[in-house]
Amino acid sequence: MGLSDDAWSVDNDSRKQFNSWFASFQVELTDAKDAAGGQASAIDGVIGAIRGIQVGMLITDVACLIAMICFKIMEMFPLTSAAGRIGQIAIAITNAVATRAVAAAIIGWITVWIGGTTALANAGQFKKMDVEPGGTEQTFTDLDDPTKTWASA
Repeated sequence: MGLSDDAWSVDNDSRKQFNSWFASFQVELTDAKDAAGGQASAIDGVIGAIRGIQVGMLITDVACLIAMICFKIMEMFPLTSAAGRIGQIAIAITNAVATRAVAAAIIGWITVWIGGTTALANAGQFKKMDVEPGGTEQTFTDLDDPTKTWASA
């Protein structure tokens, strides 16, 4: 904190208690920062995966559209009419199955991310800090003279 030894002696019990608490607080702060960074990376991973799935679905949709147009043209000719109808049904079923698979994959990725977020929120991720002042003698308030400019020292 930058307090001078004259303002608050390092031998003072309250100063020792504060330094101990502050060291624990810094560990917790670093853990929280690292966990937040991990969550940001996880979100980036989920977004990347979902974008990849969407691109795959776009390619599937374009291929199905092209096939559907071809089968519709085939349906116009008597010789290939039956094959055209069967092809359209097969493409419609394929597209429906692919759409459901994509929706399930996206929900799966979101579920994985939510599970990670929930695990982060559990109490076990960070140790519980005892921030109590340590009794009546450890109040962190026994500075020599609070009117001095010790904070800028």
